[in-house]
Amino acid sequence: MKALAIVAALVAVTAPAAHAATTPKLRLVTQQPLTVRGEAFRPSERIAVTAMTLSGPRRVLVRTTPAGRFSATFRLPSQPCGRALAVLALGSRGSRASLNLRSAPCIPPPRD
Repeated sequence: MKALAIVAALVAVTAPAAHAATTPKLRLVTQQPLTVRGEAFRPSERIAVTAMTLSGPRRVLVRTTPAGRFSATFRLPSQPCGRALAVLALGSRGSRASLNLRSAPCIPPPRD
């Protein structure tokens, strides 16, 4: 009975950690050009990666490696108003992840 309680406790402790290891993630590689790396996506999955900017979304399509990784690069203006506020990755097999980016404040130029 004691062994069963130990096994149940180990399963309860390791199950959340195992799930966290397989949750898709996005990581910022560089700001200019904006490059993100995806990890723990499904193998060979098609991913639509979207950079959300004030001038509108920019999207690239990539495919993950057999290990579930990818890299996506966006050429965005270097001005604060041209930078991405967030990046969203949606996979064709249901994988998804997002990344909020800290950007310099944007003060749009005055309109005449």
